[in-house]
Amino acid sequence: MRTYAIALLAPLALLAACEKKPDQKAAAPAPAKFKLECVMQDGDPPLVLLMDPGASRFTIANVPGGPSGGLTTSPYEYRLTVTPGGTFQPGEILVNRYDGQMRRTAVSEAGPIVQNWMCVHGPNAPRF
Repeated sequence: MRTYAIALLAPLALLAACEKKPDQKAAAPAPAKFKLECVMQDGDPPLVLLMDPGASRFTIANVPGGPSGGLTTSPYEYRLTVTPGGTFQPGEILVNRYDGQMRRTAVSEAGPIVQNWMCVHGPNAPRF
């Protein structure tokens, strides 16, 4: 009788040690707000982008009027859409999340604008 009880309890003990898999994987939380500093050439003042992936928005902090727009995050890039109006030409900005390369494409009265920038994470807190 004792060997039968052990034979019945051993599989139950193994099953109890296993964790049940959830039916659906919980969504990963949105990354916190952060700041990117982007320059075209060494020595140029940086373009400061305040990114808010949780709200799908961004703001250009150091341009008059603080242009803003939509932000889409993918595993490999950030896609920013600059809305019309204000002092910054509307268009699209793509930032590679792995090497920091940024490509800005916009349309102005003079024709299309294509710029290549290099971005780095800046400290999140304001300096002053």
